[in-house]
Amino acid sequence: FGDFTLKHTDTWVRDREGRTRYTHRAASCTQNPVVREHFQSCLKLMFEGFAFDGIIWDEPSIVGACYCEYCQKESKQDGLEEPSDAWQRKKLADFLDGMSEYCKKLRPETMTLLFAEAGDLDFAEQLAKTKHIDYIGSDGHVRHEDHVMHRMKNTIFQANDAYYSLMKSQGHQTVFLLEAQRHRDEDLAHYLGVMEEAFNLPMDQLMFYYSAHEMSSANETIFNQATWETVRSLTNK
Repeated sequence: FGDFTLKHTDTWVRDREGRTRYTHRAASCTQNPVVREHFQSCLKLMFEGFAFDGIIWDEPSIVGACYCEYCQKESKQDGLEEPSDAWQRKKLADFLDGMSEYCKKLRPETMTLLFAEAGDLDFAEQLAKTKHIDYIGSDGHVRHEDHVMHRMKNTIFQANDAYYSLMKSQGHQTVFLLEAQRHRDEDLAHYLGVMEEAFNLPMDQLMFYYSAHEMSSANETIFNQATWETVRSLTNK
């Protein structure tokens, strides 16, 4: 979503009735060739202007199947009566793989990373089949599954179970984003108890949403200090 999408309403993700698929915003469908051209032109501009050595695909996701003319045509070519969620995941994975390949053509030494949204762990199967994305994984809450928070998403433990072994078996390195920026005061004790276990999950690269801005100032200080002590403890492993 952005200025391009607002100016190119013909690229919008559509439902069966032809309406925009998203109720709160519009989004462009990656199967539309105009969108592909836009992505490539933006990447070319960025790589020519800046000394990037890596690119991160941040939480690419679908919200149901798209019924734009390109998705309907391509799904029929693939032997389906209509687009499905699973088919849409495959097409999105193929698109990102193609864009990653394009980045490496622009600059061969480019490192490509992708972390998916933990709410759609089924995406892992399609992402594992990509060829040009070096690091693949997911975000996930730093909490145990039985700990209830005001905002819930799959935990980093569930994400690691879904992604780590699968990606390694397909020749990918792994990256995981430990998410704790929505923890509140009532979550601090649980966070301190689960933090070391979460940070020591198997992974090749670690990212972290920091800090817990919804906590009180005093508890946020405790949260931050404990987090960095754990991070420092990993440097010797």
